Amino acid sequence: MSERYMFGTTAEGERIDALRIFDAKGNSAVIIEYGASVQSLIINGPDGPVDVILGYDTVEGYEKGNSYSGATVGRVGNRISNASFILDGKEYKVTDNENGNCLHSGTAGMHAKKWNGELEGETAVLRYRCPDGSAGFPGNLDTEIRFSLVNAALHIEYKAVIDKPCPVNLTNHTYFNLAGEGTILDHELKLEADRYTTPGPGLLPTGGFSDVEGTPFDFRTFKAIGRDIDSDSPEIIAEGGYDQNFCLNGNGFRQVADVFCRRSGLGMRIMTDMPGMQIYTGNYIPEEKGKGTAVYGKNSGVAFETQNYPDSPNRPEFRDITLRPGQVYSSETVFAFYTL
Repeated sequence: MSERYMFGTTAEGERIDALRIFDAKGNSAVIIEYGASVQSLIINGPDGPVDVILGYDTVEGYEKGNSYSGATVGRVGNRISNASFILDGKEYKVTDNENGNCLHSGTAGMHAKKWNGELEGETAVLRYRCPDGSAGFPGNLDTEIRFSLVNAALHIEYKAVIDKPCPVNLTNHTYFNLAGEGTILDHELKLEADRYTTPGPGLLPTGGFSDVEGTPFDFRTFKAIGRDIDSDSPEIIAEGGYDQNFCLNGNGFRQVADVFCRRSGLGMRIMTDMPGMQIYTGNYIPEEKGKGTAVYGKNSGVAFETQNYPDSPNRPEFRDITLRPGQVYSSETVFAFYTL
């Protein structure tokens, strides 16, 4: 049932194809070659099908958008302080695109590139070579991402190899809205996280950790995302909502989160093998046209970015994310949907 079709062309005239995959229950996902982005994810809910993610109907929407909607982010997701890092005694200067820091590998990161897509049965396979020196990062990084839909669960499998040492931290920046419209403030979230990385200026971690106990960041039992989003927490005030890296409990591949929406009767469980998750409540999504007749804005979606911790290349307190020749970067995240 899978299909490939032309989605559009970039401003430079590159053809961008879409890969549509299905599961046995009639749920579907569309992955486009631009940014290896999840463009739609239609899940059958109690009242009919719901497109549970934000996105655009045209390539132009993805090119002009500044919210990383649906995109694969890398080669180093999240922030690198001072847009630089030292590796094996050498300093590397990378793209400064956020107040002196590097966010999501700069404006020309993987999210803004054409990937090569193909279908292998009901699996969409996207590949991209990030060339040596791009955005200042060393090494030719060859990345393959496999998207599959099984029993209403979207599986994202990452693999990468490189020919020079370089930090690597791949993630996906899909915005979810389980009702398909409105805000996500009424979505109820449970998160397996006792701590979060203590943020300093610019959301850069200090290297320390803070307990969620007694704070607006405590989602260890189900809580509406919007319940504490207007609290007087300095971290929340600074960003107008949640934009925080949570330290996920446990190790290995495990369930780390559960979120549901009573309006649609849909829920979603998140499984990953990564140590962290950036939860971003779309605080700066501009008012803009989305898919169909949708108009997006603040809190229209929530991103669950499974990842290594922000600024890991500059933080010896965190796990070393250097990928070296001969090693294989491998990770998996699953978004599994259910009905209430």
